[in-house]
Amino acid sequence: MVRARWAAKLDGTPLMPTAAAFESVTDEFTFVVGPVLATALCTGIHPPPA
Repeated sequence: MVRARWAAKLDGTPLMPTAAAFESVTDEFTFVVGPVLATALCTGIHPPPA
C-alpha cells in the first residue's frame, strides 16, 4: 500500500524512483532488524525464570 500511496502522490515526478528505493530500504531494514530487536527486548526485559 505504501508504494501505491507514493505512486499517487509522486506520479510523473523524478522523485518516484527515490521514494520507491527509500520504501524498499526501510522494508528490508525492518525485516532484518525487527526480529533481532524483538528477541533482545523479550529476553532482556522479561527473562524467563531459571
